[in-house]
Amino acid sequence: MEGEEGTVDMSPEASAMLEQLMLAQAQECCFERALAAGTSPAACSKVARQNNPIIKKSHNHTNRNKIFDIRKIFASGLMQAALYYEEAYAALVIPPLQNHFERSWLSHIQLKAAQFNAEACYRYAIELHEKMEIGEEIARLQFGVNAVVDAKRTARGAPASLYDSVSRLEQDMNQNLEKAVNENNRIYLMRVPAAKLLSPLPSASLVRSASKSEVLDAKAETGLQSS
Repeated sequence: MEGEEGTVDMSPEASAMLEQLMLAQAQECCFERALAAGTSPAACSKVARQNNPIIKKSHNHTNRNKIFDIRKIFASGLMQAALYYEEAYAALVIPPLQNHFERSWLSHIQLKAAQFNAEACYRYAIELHEKMEIGEEIARLQFGVNAVVDAKRTARGAPASLYDSVSRLEQDMNQNLEKAVNENNRIYLMRVPAAKLLSPLPSASLVRSASKSEVLDAKAETGLQSS
């Protein structure tokens, strides 16, 4: 009613936070569905190319370069999921949403952001290793491990299954990190860049927000085509 203040959970800030959260979950579903179906990262990369003009250019290379492109695109999709989760988390820790939602909500979203950030670093580091860019590989893996360790230390109340998943990822990254460090010390002797000197990983969204009218128009058009 006129003159009455709306509740926090119905505020524009809450709506914007929920939009970012749902985009993050939708982005995550794209990868889970593709991997559960045994689909290669190329399936996700096709969608990413459609939605990202920079990624569209990654065609017409040699087969080896195409493999690198697919891994990079896959990592960029994971990175975008991390960014969506980070945006949702950032909104939850400042007014007016601060202290309004249960701590478990914040912990879950915080840990998800770290998981996808680290997963993107992990996937990208595999490409760097095959290209023998060992110095940057070590830096990316260290960054990913630190993101997970920091989040696990502060994110209290997240589901045990998520902690287990993140811990397995941390273990995989540490194994690759140990291997890369040993190879660098014995063979490559490359300088490892500081984390602050690393360029941000590219991101590519596989999903987008749609207004109610867009959804209704699409349904109406589908109904006309099927009739």
